[in-house]
Amino acid sequence: MSVSLFVSQPQKGPLLGIENEILNFSSVGDNVVIAAVPGRKIRIHKLFIVGASSSNIRFWSGVSTENVPKSGLMPFRGNFGLAFDGEEFPLETDSGKAFVISSSNGIQCGGWVTYKLI
Repeated sequence: MSVSLFVSQPQKGPLLGIENEILNFSSVGDNVVIAAVPGRKIRIHKLFIVGASSSNIRFWSGVSTENVPKSGLMPFRGNFGLAFDGEEFPLETDSGKAFVISSSNGIQCGGWVTYKLI
């Protein structure tokens, strides 16, 4: 009898097609977290981000100059952390747009995001 130490992804259901991306940026302005895919939306299911200092953070569908915000401006003071669980109400980009996080200060931000292309 063989025993598997790994749980395989189901062939159908909510986990099919889920991907992970590491967050790691330190630039002022727009930071492309997940690149755009023509004709596809990006559905964010979970996000965890930690910042090293004060900054104003905002999520965007595409770059900020296209003016399609997906969150309000979130002011963080000092070291900060943000966890988003969007299983029930996921965050989605518009079709063919990247998922972008903008930062008002050039601080180190790290974490991860779980998403699905739809």
